[in-house]
Amino acid sequence: YLDLDRDYEKLNKKIIKIDNSLGQIVESCKGLKIINQPKFECYISYIISQNNRVIQIAKTLDNISKKYGEKVIFENKEYYLFPTLKQLSNCTIEDFRNLKTGFRDKYLYGFVNKLNNNEFDLDIVNELTSEEALNYLKQVNGIGDKVASCILMFAYSKFDVFPIDTWVKKYMKDKYDTTDVKEIRKITNEKYKNNCGLVIQYMFHYKRNKEL
Repeated sequence: YLDLDRDYEKLNKKIIKIDNSLGQIVESCKGLKIINQPKFECYISYIISQNNRVIQIAKTLDNISKKYGEKVIFENKEYYLFPTLKQLSNCTIEDFRNLKTGFRDKYLYGFVNKLNNNEFDLDIVNELTSEEALNYLKQVNGIGDKVASCILMFAYSKFDVFPIDTWVKKYMKDKYDTTDVKEIRKITNEKYKNNCGLVIQYMFHYKRNKEL
């Protein structure tokens, strides 16, 4: 889950060799890892994440786990595992709405139905290029560029895709004088290749924490 088997030190050296101006940024992100989240959990989490606050996302995921997930006891404390597809298979739109998912209720219902009807394959994404995978994910209602990029990075370890948010735009404005999404993707893809997504995460972390 925490991607501990990946050699980030090797990746960081490669990134700095390409662009030594990132040395301070990479150093400030020491210990940062890209999570390797279970696929089904990741899809549900990021469909819920759109136009939502972190505290509300966490609360909604907790609601889903408590309602449908398996209860476990660890060190005398009660926890709930994230439910499987089978455990969510019979959920209606109303069921999802009652879990405080908001307008995303229909997207979650549609996604679960696609999986149940074999209209979407979580594992086939591993065999696709990142561009193909982005297009494949975006066939699902409720998954756009940003959500698809997050899922591919955090569930499939595709480090050549990335979401672009306000903090990334602020960093790119300072360094390259642009906030245009297409231009940001072009610059980072050409410069950092397969690790551009990791670099973007470093930029995000650095800019956000520096300004806070």
